[in-house]
Amino acid sequence: MGFFDEEFLENLSSDPMISIFDITEKYIKHHKYSTLQDELETFALVEVIILENKMDFEIPALPENRGDKLDIIYEFIEFLFNNTKEYVQKNEDSRNLDKYRKDFSVKVAKGFAYEFSQGDLDRIQVLLDEMRTLVVNSSLIEENHKRRLLKRLERLQGELQKKQSDLDHFRGLVGDAGVALGKFGKDAKPFTDRIREITSIVWRTQSRAEELPSGTKPPLLSGGENDEENDS
Repeated sequence: MGFFDEEFLENLSSDPMISIFDITEKYIKHHKYSTLQDELETFALVEVIILENKMDFEIPALPENRGDKLDIIYEFIEFLFNNTKEYVQKNEDSRNLDKYRKDFSVKVAKGFAYEFSQGDLDRIQVLLDEMRTLVVNSSLIEENHKRRLLKRLERLQGELQKKQSDLDHFRGLVGDAGVALGKFGKDAKPFTDRIREITSIVWRTQSRAEELPSGTKPPLLSGGENDEENDS
């Protein structure tokens, strides 16, 4: 790969529309300096994303003539860019609006908010990054399930901040752990261990904010802890 380095590819969104927008935007910005290999690489990458996600874009056939081929690739990339731009802008506006609502709800409520320590916040980010890597590299998880998990992790990382008006967006991780255990058993342990640690941090933060008695255990995790004891 030359035009798109590994870092760019690893950071592509799990949402195929956003991925195609990012790819085509990069292509259009650097089109003046691109080579035939860059053109073919871009075409192949968006083609794979469209086919893998069964997207409603018609992929053009490429002729043998090099000049015609380059013209068709450029027209197709420009078409994809224009057709994903509005979606991405709306999606970004929606995410920003949600973030502003959450920020203001904490400030306007004057008071109640769940607050992570900086150490806990950093640890959750590390665990989410590790989970993302585990999902991407897993040979057990089906592609559709992978995309759903990556989208959830991406959303969690985007919403994570020191003060939170609610912790509801973490609840889905418990369901993901249950699904993973049900499907893959002990093979899912690296994934579920990280979910368990995140949930423990969230519970500790919630307990502190709601002034629960010290040592109160999270009911949804107690079974998992017992399972670990039984395994040992």
